[in-house]
This record gives sequence, structure tokens and C-alpha cells, in this order.
Amino acid sequence: PGDRSDEDIIETGRLCGSRLDMIYVKEDSDLRGRCPGQVAGLLVQGIKSSGSRPQVKVINDELEALKAAINSHLPGDLIAMFYENIEPVQQYIKILGSQ
Repeated sequence: PGDRSDEDIIETGRLCGSRLDMIYVKEDSDLRGRCPGQVAGLLVQGIKSSGSRPQVKVINDELEALKAAINSHLPGDLIAMFYENIEPVQQYIKILGSQ
């Protein structure tokens, strides 16, 4: 979120980049005083500084990022999501579960 320091956001990206194979970066609707794309850019900066080479896709819309992760996952993959608004996420997962 935008109320974290640049250093904290970059470090979060670095930690994720050093542990994950695929990362979908999304942005919160509430930018908390930041410019659009600023937090995503800092996360990507941190990911690139991790020394690892995970695949990274920036999809600003939260639900679209989740859909992309679900559509591209492989058997055995784990999808973890940091969400801003749980209701649309739950609705989408419910729809998937009924198929």
C-alpha cells in the first residue's frame, strides 16, 4: 500500500522475487497519496533486485490479476493473493467452484 515507505515496498518485492517463480503485481484502488503505478513500479524494482528471475506481470486490476494467475497455474502451484477487497475475490472463487 501507498502508506509504506519506498524502502519497505522495494524490500517486499525483493523478498517475493527471491522466493517465487511467477508474480502478478496488482495495485490497490486506494493509492493512499501515491501516483498510479508508483507502488507497482517499486515492487517490480525490488523483484528485479532479488537476484532471481521470476516471471513478473503487472495487472493493475485486482480481480484480473487473480484470473490471470488462475488461468496460467499448473497442477501443484500455489496461488497466494494479497487482496484489497475480499468480496469480488470470494464471488469469483465461488463461481469457479461451481463449475
